[in-house]
Amino acid sequence: MASLHSQTPPLVTESCINLLISLRCILHELAWTEQLPGLADLIRSEDIPRTPQRLPRPLTIEQDRALQQELSNRNDLADMHSC
Repeated sequence: MASLHSQTPPLVTESCINLLISLRCILHELAWTEQLPGLADLIRSEDIPRTPQRLPRPLTIEQDRALQQELSNRNDLADMHSC
């Protein structure tokens, strides 16, 4: 685990998650086949990092201007108040 953590370039979170889940499955199998229940609890669900939430890509200046222009041209703000 320490060698995975110190890799250059570092692994992305999704790769770490996949490796930890695979290792947890191996440990569960060993715990069952070798009658060593303590192995099953070495990697818990809380130990596996969450997938980072990606933010949407921002609009370019040109896209933002075009969107603002289109919204101002629609003039449907009055229609929204009637809902």
